[in-house]
Amino acid sequence: MTGWDWQSWRTVADLPKRDLMLRDTLTTLANKHLSDKGTTFAQAHAYTIVYDELLGPLRDSEITLLEIGLRHDPYYGDANHATSPSLSMWMEFFPKARIFAVDWNDFTPLTAGRVRVFQGDQGDPGFLRSLVSELPDLDIVIDDGSHASLHQQVSFKHLFPRLKPGGFYFIEDVHWQPPWEQSLPPVPLTSDLFKSPAMQCLLDVSFHVSEKLCCVRKKNAS
Repeated sequence: MTGWDWQSWRTVADLPKRDLMLRDTLTTLANKHLSDKGTTFAQAHAYTIVYDELLGPLRDSEITLLEIGLRHDPYYGDANHATSPSLSMWMEFFPKARIFAVDWNDFTPLTAGRVRVFQGDQGDPGFLRSLVSELPDLDIVIDDGSHASLHQQVSFKHLFPRLKPGGFYFIEDVHWQPPWEQSLPPVPLTSDLFKSPAMQCLLDVSFHVSEKLCCVRKKNAS
């Protein structure tokens, strides 16, 4: 299934008034906190327009969210990892959520209140097993980590079972892989894997924003 193509909407001001009222909330927060998930900073992926549409109904719920990958360091001058734009965005958007986060850099000083941060490698099955043992069941997972297909698929294998029925699992930037991915054991590209007939039959999969964002929704138990 193909989702919205928001490639032409580069700023909130470009959105039609109807869509602005429905979708600008999370985008405004992303732009405020300088997250490239929004429409004005760095690569301005505009993923927040899709997130606002799909996740907006959960905004005031007591959900649990996990994000992998807290910041792309070349965009920022803070070498101490004292801030995370996306973490700040999610905290403000979901005021009642418990938020968990993972990064291979040390963002653990950001752990406070309803936020808990883990340091580890999303491609390490041992770390992922330890992580899962520390997590509650999840409503939302966002993978914005290394973007290596192997890492994305290893993470999905361990974390998707932890997702609640009806929950959302997002994998960002599936159109791009890091140059060092060729040094890893070969696997299919994540985008190709989730477009395969077998996966489409088993899972509720959709692609958005010029097919850069993969969304897997866990089916409700029958």
